[in-house]
Amino acid sequence: MFAGGSFAGLDLFQDPGLFAREWPKLLRAHALETYERPALKDVDEPGLRMLVEALLRRAGTAQGALRRRVGIGELFVFRLDRASGSALVAEGQVVHAAVL
Repeated sequence: MFAGGSFAGLDLFQDPGLFAREWPKLLRAHALETYERPALKDVDEPGLRMLVEALLRRAGTAQGALRRRVGIGELFVFRLDRASGSALVAEGQVVHAAVL
C-alpha cells in the first residue's frame, strides 16, 4: 500500500479466508494512517509497481532472526533499508508476512 506517494506497508496471506477476515481491519488501519495526507494528482503506477517488486525480491533473500512463539509456529523478523518485516511460519509455510 502507498499513501501520498510513500510506501506504507505490504501484507501477504497464504490463505484467502484469512485475508478476507483480516482485510477490514487492515483497511481501517491504513485509512486512519493516511487520513490527513494530501491526495496525489498524478500517480506513477508503473514506478510504484517496480518499487514493490524490488521490495519483494529483497524480502525473499533478507537475513533475519527466527523467534519462537507461545502459540503455533515461529516468527521470522528482518529489516529492509528503512522498513521492517516479519513472517509467521507454521507447518513449513508462511501464513502471513508483512513489511512496514
